[in-house]
Amino acid sequence: MSLPDGLRHLAAPGTRRRLLDLEPVLVARRIVLFFPAEFEGVPDELLGRVPSLAFPLPDEALRRELVAASPGPGEAPWEPEVVEGLTSLLAGLTASEITHLVARVAQANGPRETLLAEARRLKAELVRRTRSLEVRYPAETLDDVGGLDLLKGWLLRRKRAFLPEARAFGLPEPRGLFLFGVQGCGKSLAAKVLSSVFELPLLRLDFVTLFGGQAPPEAGLHDVLATCDAMAPVVLWIDEVDKLFASSGGGDAASLARVLAGFLTWMQERRAPVFVVATANAVDRLPPELLRKGRFDDVFFLDLPGVFEREEILRIHLRRRGRDPQGFDVTALARKAGFFSGAELEQVVIGGLYRAFEAGRDLTEADLDAEVTATVPLYATAEETVKHLREFARTRARPATSATDVLDLFRRKK
Repeated sequence: MSLPDGLRHLAAPGTRRRLLDLEPVLVARRIVLFFPAEFEGVPDELLGRVPSLAFPLPDEALRRELVAASPGPGEAPWEPEVVEGLTSLLAGLTASEITHLVARVAQANGPRETLLAEARRLKAELVRRTRSLEVRYPAETLDDVGGLDLLKGWLLRRKRAFLPEARAFGLPEPRGLFLFGVQGCGKSLAAKVLSSVFELPLLRLDFVTLFGGQAPPEAGLHDVLATCDAMAPVVLWIDEVDKLFASSGGGDAASLARVLAGFLTWMQERRAPVFVVATANAVDRLPPELLRKGRFDDVFFLDLPGVFEREEILRIHLRRRGRDPQGFDVTALARKAGFFSGAELEQVVIGGLYRAFEAGRDLTEADLDAEVTATVPLYATAEETVKHLREFARTRARPATSATDVLDLFRRKK
């Protein structure tokens, strides 16, 4: 006998008690109850009586079969190359989700590129809505990153690490990176660039959103990790993981502890090639077990950019907005903008453009200089926080840059 949504009804203690009272009758009459559920959530009193059967997400062969069995545009069969593209792209979805999504893709009609682009869009929408995951295919490259040469070198040495040749050479698949540091210094950008370097999809997970949903956080985490395993190889980006452990971060203590324990166990024991990159601004909130050896391959600290890195960042943002850096004294601006973060330097360029646009002329060096003068950097109001981060990083992380002026600050004692 199947009881859809039965586990949800078992949340009521009275229902569980009645079921336990009925157990002798069910056993005597050889009646078996099935509780179909999205997530294994059997109450503690029934754990010994209700075994769990987990059904994995469709593998490649089943996905190919589901796609091929669905009618293509105009009810015609799918082209073989489209079948292969959809089979690869739809990893991480359930059978019913694949069938429904393929039917919607068929309505798009058009060449292979159009159909796969529509499938990619629909999948991203579905995963974001149902699994607290955002699917991205970042366009950012290493050229979009100013400075951080040590972190860039680390990534480039592992660029081919997910290829079969790396396994044959005896190399394990990289497990992940932990990036922490000053706000606005490139942690999120580094996560996106990492995905581009590895040429893998980027799945962004916000734990705060996971706790804010209607489903239990444990159920959400189960779906997230199952999706990641099925889509592998992928990069899983956990943005601002420190917010999860803030006093205002939703969920009760017991639920938080279960989610953390489940996530750490998965990180330690996972076999699928999922590269985890976690970012954080505050370190005091992080549990020590999160940074234990084996969870991540390495831990990097991203400090305020040095003067030459500030020059590079200004050039990047000027070029991005159609201006030739050669027309500006970037060196003088970078020296004046001491203790500015990368995000603040970007706003200098944007603010300068607003000044020029309002005046009805093109951007000038004076516009940028005025923005530097008007900006109060975060460091001016959070100096102690930055110093604390540097002190924490001294024995726990690698510096992300070899810039000598940044390293002097990194090594300086209080």
